[in-house]
Amino acid sequence: MSALSVALAMTVTALAAQAPPQPGPEQQRLAPFVGTWTFEGEAKPGPMGPGGKMTGTDRITWLPGGFFLQRSFQGKGPMGEMQGVEIIGYDAIKKTYGFHFFESTGVMGSGTMAVTPVPSTPSSSG
Repeated sequence: MSALSVALAMTVTALAAQAPPQPGPEQQRLAPFVGTWTFEGEAKPGPMGPGGKMTGTDRITWLPGGFFLQRSFQGKGPMGEMQGVEIIGYDAIKKTYGFHFFESTGVMGSGTMAVTPVPSTPSSSG
């Protein structure tokens, strides 16, 4: 067995012995988005198409591993029926939340977003 083979085998063994990374608090801040939602709004006219009313349904789930969300959406907008997918997650290097989306209308995009903590419900005693 060559020295390279031995070194590679030792590296693979060491990596296999390590526990996989676990999602942290940054990922848990995305948890309130999980679920099935309806949306309605107004699209502004621009390079991605005409403006007008938008309505539809979102289904947001965790991807395996719990680091990213997948948003599947369908609805109707100014360009007609649409459906698509979006991946949302936290970039630990840039320390920002980001997203990438792709629509059946040929539109795609990406960006960053702010994720603020969900306020706790006030409670009282007495």
